[in-house]
Amino acid sequence: MKKIILAVVILGLAWSVERLVTLDSRIQEHLTKTLTFLAGVPVTIDSLELSLLGGSGSVTGLTVANPRGYSDDSAFEMGNISFDVDVLSAISQPLRINSLILDSPLVNLEVQDDLNSNLEEIIGTSVKQSKETRASQESSEENETTEDTPTDPSESAEDQDESTPGEQEEYFRAQ
Repeated sequence: MKKIILAVVILGLAWSVERLVTLDSRIQEHLTKTLTFLAGVPVTIDSLELSLLGGSGSVTGLTVANPRGYSDDSAFEMGNISFDVDVLSAISQPLRINSLILDSPLVNLEVQDDLNSNLEEIIGTSVKQSKETRASQESSEENETTEDTPTDPSESAEDQDESTPGEQEEYFRAQ
């Protein structure tokens, strides 16, 4: 009986260690997919290291690709991002950032003949995706609480997705 209990404890510890060891890579994969979805262009991260208990971490090799039609491969690159947050503030709002260090940033701003830029396209896509995601979440929450609430057909998703550069700036300041 003692051998069985010992074997279960050892297997449990091994499973826990494996989950902790692969946590950074799973978070990196999720973050990369989320940023790619929001930006509408491929986003890559070379490595991500987190200390959940310490509240610190770093992101190395962040690259945001350019949209189609622009000459450079990337619109934005960051060599390293290091941060330290107040762990207890993560439970409440807002999250308190003690330090944020950006090392080797590179921004490639390309303006086309029609005066559109690569960064405007990425930010515009990001704002649109964020609004759509938020609207979808709010719709899901409303459906869970009130199943038979009528909707106003005059409000289309297109009307809600239009945003001006000023609204885009306001959105990012609020985040």
